[in-house]
Amino acid sequence: MITSVALKGWRSHKDSKLNFSEGTNVLIGVMGAGKSSLLDAISFALFGTFPSLKAKKLTMDDIIMNRPKKEDMAEVVVSFQVGGDIYTVKRTIVRGKGTKAEIRKNNELIDTGTTRTTENVERILKVSYDLFSRAVYSEQNGLDYFLTVPKGQRMKKMDSLLQIDKFEKARSSTTSLVNRMKNTITDKTRIVEEMEEKEDFNKVSRLKEDIARLEEKQKELKNKMSEVEKEKQKMEKGLEEIKNEMEKIEELEKQRNILSGRIKNLSEEIESFEIKEKIGDLEKKKKEIESVLEDSDKKLKALEDEMNETTEKKQKITVSIEDLISKIDNLKSVKGRCPVCDRELTEKHRKKLIDERSEKVSEKEKELKETIVEIKRIESEIREVKESIEKKKEQKFDIERAIEKIKGIEEKKERLKDFRREEKELESAISEKRKSFDRERMEEIQDKLKELYGSYTEIKVMLSSNERFLNEKREQLQSLEEKKKMFQEYKSQIKKMEVLIDDLKKFEKALKETQITLRSEFVEAVNATMDRIWEYLYPYDDYTSIRLSIQGGDYVLELRESGGNWVSVEGIASGGERTTACLALRIAFALVLAPSLKWLVLDEPTHNLDVQGVEYLATVLRDKISEFIEQVFLITHDEKLEDAVTGYLYKLERKKEKNEPTQVVLISSPKD
Repeated sequence: MITSVALKGWRSHKDSKLNFSEGTNVLIGVMGAGKSSLLDAISFALFGTFPSLKAKKLTMDDIIMNRPKKEDMAEVVVSFQVGGDIYTVKRTIVRGKGTKAEIRKNNELIDTGTTRTTENVERILKVSYDLFSRAVYSEQNGLDYFLTVPKGQRMKKMDSLLQIDKFEKARSSTTSLVNRMKNTITDKTRIVEEMEEKEDFNKVSRLKEDIARLEEKQKELKNKMSEVEKEKQKMEKGLEEIKNEMEKIEELEKQRNILSGRIKNLSEEIESFEIKEKIGDLEKKKKEIESVLEDSDKKLKALEDEMNETTEKKQKITVSIEDLISKIDNLKSVKGRCPVCDRELTEKHRKKLIDERSEKVSEKEKELKETIVEIKRIESEIREVKESIEKKKEQKFDIERAIEKIKGIEEKKERLKDFRREEKELESAISEKRKSFDRERMEEIQDKLKELYGSYTEIKVMLSSNERFLNEKREQLQSLEEKKKMFQEYKSQIKKMEVLIDDLKKFEKALKETQITLRSEFVEAVNATMDRIWEYLYPYDDYTSIRLSIQGGDYVLELRESGGNWVSVEGIASGGERTTACLALRIAFALVLAPSLKWLVLDEPTHNLDVQGVEYLATVLRDKISEFIEQVFLITHDEKLEDAVTGYLYKLERKKEKNEPTQVVLISSPKD
């Protein structure tokens, strides 16, 4: 029994929680209120899918609420009771990231993962999704589905429901396989007959003898080649040693030639250099110049100091003149008291002060001119001293360069001595090497190697030719053995396939008989169940029983009249009788195919019912069905079916035009 369902972000359900009990639980509401999506949620929680999702009419992201606000995830939690235990299944869909699942028993975690959760549910309920969707879950407007299927197609649909169609598919596949095997036998028989005419399989032994002879010859040639190879390697090693000695001589000669070139170049360079002065005289001149430079540096420093003093003197005189001129200007403009002595300033006194300061200005200007002349003199002397220093530095540089050249020539003379000594040593080493070099031995080895190379090439050609013949014989043998093997395999396969065809024909017959037997047993079980429940569902005397019969290769649902005649439900029964018959068939399917579950899900079952049929269906669901089914879920928009409630009654409301989520309103419960 399902005890509760909780939905979050599922289609139009923002946050819905519902409890359920035994008996008939009814969900009522207008189209689009979210009734069917709640049943889809129950199926999804239990088995990870539901009809629209299985048929790919919806994607996982379509299940998550999109309006009025786009949610990131959807969650469904279903609790159900088996025996004395409460199981809770929770599945979560995260947008763009797939699903998560878990199952708990009495609030303790059993397992996680979508596949393992589904496996646990199927094990506990003893029902798979296929069986649940075929036997328990009546899709929207599907109560009288059996009668709406056209005649001639019911057996096919029923076989699919019972999964008996697998036997028909297997039988069809077996027939196709038999035909293919017959064709294969024909083809292989033709090939075997052609081989018997064309191929000489006795030739195999002769080819094996030829191959053995060629392999022996191949072995002898390889041994001979190995001996020649060893001798050749020995000669090559001796020749290599002689060549190494030659290379050593050539290397020594190369070194000697390089050294001779260096000696020649160095001799020419020394001979071309003319020493005009001795190093001692040059060193003496260098010291004299350095002494003069030192004196010149001192003189230059003294002149620069004098220049600084004279320049400072010039600046002081200039400041003094500017100060006197400023005072004269002040005296000319001032009136009243003297700015210097603070006495009454008369015109006579003013003139006297101005004359005195003007006289001092003349004296300072004369002194300034003399100072400027002195600065120019010092600048001239500084230039002369600097020019003298530069000339002396150039003379010193020339002397130093001459000293370096003389020293370089002396070093080159020493190096020339070393080169000539090294040249003599190389000449001696070359002479010794030439004495130990055996040219006749080298020529003898070279002649022997030519002979060995010829033998080696000859053996190699023979070996290659023999290898080619050997490979040809092996290919012929392999081809003939493969044909012989195929010949024998084909003969064996033909016999096996002939036996297998007989077995397959027996299997095909057994499949057909099994299919017929299963249909018969199913019909028998359904009829026994319907016969038992009919008197509870239909208490009147005009139709005393119900059955499912096979007529003309198809199923027919029939009622037995009080007189004993069996008549088809179609075209004869009223709306109420038709509804009761379809309900009896649906209950029988549920009890026969899922006997351990005793659930029934009816989604909008009043599609083809008149007012009387709806009222009668409500009465049956309320008063009769609990004898056989423990829990019924009824989805409807028809308020007349409120009378069917024995469990919970919910009304689902939703303003679609405003994209509002579903509102679940509890109308009544078993306590009420």
